[in-house]
Amino acid sequence: AVSPLLFPEEEEEVRRQALEATHYFLSNPTRGDEIRVPPVCPLDNIEEPRNFALDECVDILHNLVSLIDVDKDRAVASLRVMCSMPRNKEELQSMVEDKRVTLSLDAEEEVMVILQE
Repeated sequence: AVSPLLFPEEEEEVRRQALEATHYFLSNPTRGDEIRVPPVCPLDNIEEPRNFALDECVDILHNLVSLIDVDKDRAVASLRVMCSMPRNKEELQSMVEDKRVTLSLDAEEEVMVILQE
């Protein structure tokens, strides 16, 4: 529900608050929604927030990269959590290689460190 608030079109303070909620969600996995029949997304996504974020939150990696210039520490921490899963890291790598993401100088430095971890 907060993912759309991460987009650059939103006010900076709104983006910061959405980033804080996103970081909490990514960093504190809990049991997801187990009562919906049928589930609203694959069960693997319900149990793993990093899968859910990549598959269900439009442009999550783009938005986290763009937030490095707004709230560097939390954005980098969120990207690290996301990229602790190989599939997510591969997606970010592909975005950078194909120039599908715009990187400021500061963001480029941080993203390259994450990709080398």
